[in-house]
Amino acid sequence: MKRIKQTIILALILWTGISCKDNDDSASISIVPFSIVDDATISLNGIINSNTLIAFNEIIQRNPNTKLLIFKEAPGSEDDETNLKVGRRLHELGLNTEVENNGYIASGAVDLFLAGAKRTLGTNTRVGVHSWAEGSKQATDFPRDADEHQFFIKYYTDIGIAQQLAEDFYFFTIDAAPAADVHWMTAQELLTYQIEAK
Repeated sequence: MKRIKQTIILALILWTGISCKDNDDSASISIVPFSIVDDATISLNGIINSNTLIAFNEIIQRNPNTKLLIFKEAPGSEDDETNLKVGRRLHELGLNTEVENNGYIASGAVDLFLAGAKRTLGTNTRVGVHSWAEGSKQATDFPRDADEHQFFIKYYTDIGIAQQLAEDFYFFTIDAAPAADVHWMTAQELLTYQIEAK
């Protein structure tokens, strides 16, 4: 069984591919869910799925001076294993992450955002967290010392989050809301769990 953090928007139409208005204009290139904003910036808009690592590597190849990934509306991931691979790659590249004004990240998109070297939230942004599910079981059904929890905790430490904070944030997320729901973090929670890092 695959453990997964469900996306919070179930009716979103998914598509994959590369679109380009003008082959000579790199700013027009879009490789879902990524787009090139400028020479140093790419954006993410939509759901992260099993194709996202390929898409991420392709967009970086096309825009090799990228320093910043901006999140627009990112409801989460359909494939947590791929999502965390993208996060580790993002961390390895030393990219910064930002949620644009009025944008949001939720579920697996929060895990990806946390891989940024510097992390910034714009104005009027939202950060949503919840538990994961594996078949009929939720994360909270497993004892706190169960190996099942290490999938995410190890990821957080791999991307540079201190062990205690990684554990605290992880257990906060699985207690905050069940897999089929979402908890939008308060301003104090954002500070407590150091979601921004400047």
